[in-house]
Amino acid sequence: MMRRVILIPLVLLSACSQPFGLVREGEFDQLLDYRCVEKSLRSLSTIVEVGYKYGEAGNSLSLSKKKSEKVHYFFYKTPVLNGYVLLRTIKDKKSVVSQSYTLMNKAPQQEEIDKVRPLMIEIEKSISLTCGIRDAESLFKETCTGVRCVSVDDL
Repeated sequence: MMRRVILIPLVLLSACSQPFGLVREGEFDQLLDYRCVEKSLRSLSTIVEVGYKYGEAGNSLSLSKKKSEKVHYFFYKTPVLNGYVLLRTIKDKKSVVSQSYTLMNKAPQQEEIDKVRPLMIEIEKSISLTCGIRDAESLFKETCTGVRCVSVDDL
């Protein structure tokens, strides 16, 4: 009985965690080659190092051993910050590119958001050009929680 008493507060605490910061995500009805995304990152002069990792995800309730999602992680460094880009391929039909700069339960410093946001937009434009995606900028959606994000036109 004591175990249940301890687990209930832990579950409630974990349910209260909320990310604050900046998330940018674009969904495309085409498959993007991970090598194209990597090439686009390496083409930017502000990025001095790029790392890569691959993984797969799927529905744990499925009886199929085939994973429904392939995930490519790109980690990058600039002289002033580190970041990442995720490329998810869903059911071999569409691709999702996402970037985020978030903290749990508190907002990142506004100065950090002001530095990373223009780079995120530059990365998206580079992916669009390098991978041949038309009007990619209009497909990216931005969510700002607990931070101020000025109009993209003002950057």
